[in-house]
Amino acid sequence: MIKEGLHAVTSVQHGTAYHRFLNIGLPVAGKTGTAEDPASGGEPHAWFAGYTEADRADKPDIVIVVLVENKGEGSEWAAPIFRRIVETYFYGGKQTLYPWEAEFGVNATPTP
Repeated sequence: MIKEGLHAVTSVQHGTAYHRFLNIGLPVAGKTGTAEDPASGGEPHAWFAGYTEADRADKPDIVIVVLVENKGEGSEWAAPIFRRIVETYFYGGKQTLYPWEAEFGVNATPTP
């Protein structure tokens, strides 16, 4: 039941990180999280903990935990970083832009 829930986060339309894992090409599961930081008075910490289930002979599956301090929601910040790590590991390079990138490594300029 726990594994089903972790898979639902990334693969069911109403999962908290579903939109971050569209077309990734391999099964991933995980949990988003947002932890308040009352001491700083700023944005909460964003986190995503997950794992792959590609079951490939050439690459072992991996477990990753991403924590981004004082940035916001886990699905908005930590899950995309998790995806980039998975894509780099399994595909050898960047496949998907971060939501905040205009191109790889270049921050997007907000439109007024």
